[in-house]
Amino acid sequence: DLCFIFTFLVIFTMHLLKAEIDIKKSQEEFDQQVEITKLLLEGISSSQVSLFCAWMENIYKCIYKLNIICR
Repeated sequence: DLCFIFTFLVIFTMHLLKAEIDIKKSQEEFDQQVEITKLLLEGISSSQVSLFCAWMENIYKCIYKLNIICR
């Protein structure tokens, strides 16, 4: 039925547009966090940056292990 196909295409298009909006919003929030992090890192010494990077690496490893365990 042509009406069903048209309705399906409209709903499908709406979902695609919402997904695109969500992706753009997420990217904007990520970019904002990157800028905030850069500003924060500019105000600390290189030894503090090294500690911070090591800490973030450990957090990443923990999340990765949890991800594997929870599968």
